[in-house]
Amino acid sequence: MYTLPFPLIPLVLAVAARFLVHDAELGYDRWRKLSIVLVVLGMVVSWVYPSSPFRLLTRDFQSVCYEAGNRLKIHASSTVISIGAGPYPEHGVGWEAGYKASFFGGARLIGVLDSLPDPDQITSVVADVAKASPSAVLIWGRADEKRYSALIDGIEAKYPQSTRETVVDPILGACGTIFFVDR
Repeated sequence: MYTLPFPLIPLVLAVAARFLVHDAELGYDRWRKLSIVLVVLGMVVSWVYPSSPFRLLTRDFQSVCYEAGNRLKIHASSTVISIGAGPYPEHGVGWEAGYKASFFGGARLIGVLDSLPDPDQITSVVADVAKASPSAVLIWGRADEKRYSALIDGIEAKYPQSTRETVVDPILGACGTIFFVDR
């Protein structure tokens, strides 16, 4: 079965919509019926087209950002530093995860490092975090990554009194950690 390419569907709907409104000057009842058929056909194709976003997106990949943002709100974090990338870069939750989490949490993002530092850079990253004096440090990554574990240890050593919470994705499990820094 041949289907209309998905980008053409809005064009078909736009052209057909003009004839949906009754117009005494136009007076083409046949065109009006044809346009109704085109609109219905366009809607059906958009729902059955194999690449349609209505069929492909089965979950909200930003749920980790919502969760992190809610935790930032609960702890009344005003400033945040984000380190690392979120778990779904192909769905817009990669380097953007820190920005989205701080937005959802109503916090100001004062520092971003979109990848986890190498082990020999951790001391300088921890020193930079201390200079910025954030109320929360959001670290994206998985526990099986050496750079993630090393950075967690470095932040924990710098802020031993901080509260630590894990950000959990419903499918992947733990994918980040938030340190709420006591001042």
